[in-house]
Amino acid sequence: MTPGIRSLTLAAFVGLLSGCAGVFAGYGPGMTNEQRTNETCTPLAPGSSMGTCTTRNYDSGGLEYGVQLGVRTGAVAATAGAVGEGTAMAIDAHADVTVATERWGVGLSSGYTSDRMFGENNSYFYSGIPIVLYGQFGLSRRIFVHGGGGRIVHGAVKRIEPDEISVSAGAWRGVAGITFVFARSAKRDLALRLEARVQRSSDAMIDGQDASWSSTGLLAELIWATF
Repeated sequence: MTPGIRSLTLAAFVGLLSGCAGVFAGYGPGMTNEQRTNETCTPLAPGSSMGTCTTRNYDSGGLEYGVQLGVRTGAVAATAGAVGEGTAMAIDAHADVTVATERWGVGLSSGYTSDRMFGENNSYFYSGIPIVLYGQFGLSRRIFVHGGGGRIVHGAVKRIEPDEISVSAGAWRGVAGITFVFARSAKRDLALRLEARVQRSSDAMIDGQDASWSSTGLLAELIWATF
């Protein structure tokens, strides 16, 4: 394991521990324990300065349910056992369901993940369906940390070049990260999320050689949250 990979692994592990401290760390975008106001005004006539206004209040101090959508991308350090190693392009498309109250809550994330590593004489690909339980905690009204872990089901390691072959290999995954909310309305949030990710597959053999997949890296995404 190279020093760079060790550093990323340590950062993800420390973040995971801090994010999971207590119970599962708490609320995500949209779960802010604050009362938000959305005011809509209709003029009495075109160009008139007089009109009627309707105010709607949203008190998110109680138990809240939310949905978060996003696509994480980034470069990760990857190894396919003894058959290849290098930098892979990672993509995680996901949908999260969150339950939170005040600063604390939990989320369940699932979707589709893929890592693709290009070598001089070969190309390897890992894909599957991640199911991750995580917690989030609000450091402030707009900054959140999270951490958790889970499994990748229906995972597979595939060699694309020089000839195509695929073997099944589930994996475990650990995540930790931070989220910055930069646009907010009464019922919607738009946020930037940075996430450190570590994953390791079960045993996989290609042409009699170890092809178990592992990757470590930092991914970024825009999160759209509704609650």
